[in-house]
Amino acid sequence: MKYNFHVNPHQGSMKICVEYKKGEIQQNYFYLNRDFVIDKCLVDGKEYEITNNIVLESLKTCDGYNANRYSLPQSFQEIRIEYTGYLTGKTGAFPYVRESISPEFTFIRFETFCIPMFFNDDANKSFYEFLSAQTNIDICLTVDEEFTAVANVKEIECHNEKGVRHYTFKAHENNFAIAIAKYEIKNLTVGNFYLLSEIDSNQVEETISMAHNFMNEHFGAREISANVKFAAIPHRFGSFANDIAIFVDESAFNSKESMGHIIHEFIHLGWNAQPDNTITQRIRFFDEAFTSYFEMRVMEHLLNENQLAKYVERYKQQLSDYQYDENVPIIDFGKHEYGGLSYTIGAICLYKISELVGIDVFDNATSKFLEMYKNKPVNMKIFCEEYASLCNMPELEDFFNNWIYGVNGPKSLLASFDSNFEERYTRNFQALSNTEMEKLHTARVCVVGCGGLGGYIIEILARIGVLNITAIDFDVFDPSNLNRQLLATEENLGTAKVQAAAQRVKTINSTVKFTAQETKLMPENAAELLQGHDIIIDALDSIESRLLLEKTCTTLNIPIIHGSIAGWYGQVAFIPPGSGILHILFADTLTNRGIEAELGNLPFTASTVASLQCAECVKFLTGKKTDTKLRQIDLLTGKQWDISI
Repeated sequence: MKYNFHVNPHQGSMKICVEYKKGEIQQNYFYLNRDFVIDKCLVDGKEYEITNNIVLESLKTCDGYNANRYSLPQSFQEIRIEYTGYLTGKTGAFPYVRESISPEFTFIRFETFCIPMFFNDDANKSFYEFLSAQTNIDICLTVDEEFTAVANVKEIECHNEKGVRHYTFKAHENNFAIAIAKYEIKNLTVGNFYLLSEIDSNQVEETISMAHNFMNEHFGAREISANVKFAAIPHRFGSFANDIAIFVDESAFNSKESMGHIIHEFIHLGWNAQPDNTITQRIRFFDEAFTSYFEMRVMEHLLNENQLAKYVERYKQQLSDYQYDENVPIIDFGKHEYGGLSYTIGAICLYKISELVGIDVFDNATSKFLEMYKNKPVNMKIFCEEYASLCNMPELEDFFNNWIYGVNGPKSLLASFDSNFEERYTRNFQALSNTEMEKLHTARVCVVGCGGLGGYIIEILARIGVLNITAIDFDVFDPSNLNRQLLATEENLGTAKVQAAAQRVKTINSTVKFTAQETKLMPENAAELLQGHDIIIDALDSIESRLLLEKTCTTLNIPIIHGSIAGWYGQVAFIPPGSGILHILFADTLTNRGIEAELGNLPFTASTVASLQCAECVKFLTGKKTDTKLRQIDLLTGKQWDISI
């Protein structure tokens, strides 16, 4: 199979000759861009009258794209087709593709139907199988020597002769692309850059190196060739990549903020799983959803700014611009050619999974998943099963059923995020970084006790942005709680404390996943209730329950933040698993109740100690140094003591 392109950017025209041998094409008809006119067709060396076979029709595959259809003989040994044309920019097969031939820029790619397309127009499968079918294609390109060509296929030869530049490429499928422009070439340590304007080379190198290091650290090490070609293309020509060339919008080189496009295409070079068939590929989940999520993470690391809101807005813009039905589930994106939504809602889906299981668990699972399926076919069913297993979280199946398979999946997924996401936490960002906030969002915290301490703790955690909270309490409110317990009101006396906590959290921060366990912590249920959390906060008033809590957390290897109050006094301690601090403090106590039974419980003591517990919790979750000493406070005198145990 041979393609010979003679491009004249100054005239805006292209003359093409294609040659096929028997067995290289499977259909006896083909489609061609309607701006091309066939000059000659030779079948087995004899001229074949092809012009009378033109039928102008709308292709179902390409959603109304008009192309000329040409018929060929049923059998032949060799076919040669010569044609000439102009790409006007008005006949593109896909909404994101511009097509034109000009001195400023020319793009040869399959979406423009500039080569004969042999497929059954009634089936998307046939179209994409034609593009991806493995074959051997010799591509020759001729253009004036003032122009440079960059292709995503192997360049065999390039030489100049009498003012003309001749290229020879070797392709193995019809899904190839060649950019032609008056490029300025810069060879940097991270790749070879073909530019349409001047760039900050140091910034580009630093950013790509940072992205590579981040991906290696979080999602598995990959070696990326330093010979990759980065080719700038004008706005709205689309961006894409393979391991030979990255085509990216020229604006992406302007600043760190705009380099997401480059990072996105760079990630494609090493961190995508292999879909098992054409429909799975058209969902675009395993390439674009994953890559867009990775881009989100890298850009957050680069800019120290939360990126989620941008993806939500892009998704809404897609729905508006292209009239997508938001009730189509992700699993059906391939059937409906909705793969473009995977760039946004697909990435948001992965963000939600990382939020549910925790960043570290998600990164580890993703690294293993990509290693397992980089050369092994995968589909959505396998993905769901593998992630539930790799994350050790069977309840992810409910998530997948709702948001990947569910009819209202994308809509429900979007609704799970707060529309005021960034604004809500604006005042946090002066003290906490975006990365630290992300850790809070994905952490899983269990508060044992919803009384004097627990009510304040739950309130603070929900407000600061801990989005996965479990509360355990079996008690109900009575009038004696009204003096100090934040959740107690005159209207909810007799109400379960844990249910009041759930209602309170819902009114504060609807994005919190709050799990209410209306039960008492007992030896027979403690492990089941506490497992899977990153940290436990002790807000109990029973010494027996505290000792059980510490024993269970030692077994589960989960730290505790202890707090207790009595009158004007309070104490707080971070308890590493296995330290036995609570047993040291309380094992010799004769009663099940602490000294608060004698000194009483004051509201400001409860709120102060709860705040100190939350501070220790946030320090631990964000990787800051925690205080391993027992801190005791006396609010009457204003004194405090730090005691080593």
